[in-house]
Amino acid sequence: MSKTKDKDIVGTRINAFLIDIVVWGIPTFIFLSFITGQAYASITGFSFRLEGASFLIYLVLWLAYYLVMETKYSATAGKLVMGIRVVNDNDGKITVRQSFVRNIARVVDGFPYLLPYVAGIVSVAMSPTKQRLGDRWANTYVTKNK
Repeated sequence: MSKTKDKDIVGTRINAFLIDIVVWGIPTFIFLSFITGQAYASITGFSFRLEGASFLIYLVLWLAYYLVMETKYSATAGKLVMGIRVVNDNDGKITVRQSFVRNIARVVDGFPYLLPYVAGIVSVAMSPTKQRLGDRWANTYVTKNK
């Protein structure tokens, strides 16, 4: 596999992440808000929030989503739709450890939090192998499906 041929992968990765937010992140957040009693309705609309233990549950579910999808299918729902996948150095499936490392590193890649993922986008754009920091630390690559 040529790890440098996917020059246009940055936009595709961003779109895949946005799809994951829409199909998994937002619905899960709203669902947990309701079941933990942290959803509120008023005349002006609805309000959802997660605090304390319910926010930790959300983070654990978020991590589990990425771990299961990336190790079983080599892609999240967003990556599947966008035709990309996460692979190891040999173009094979990644391990649970690799998925854990690359996804925990989103804390760094997601910086600054007021304008999320600038660090991750810049690291992918500047990397000859188009890796964000989490990918470098986990020795993983995001590539187009064959």
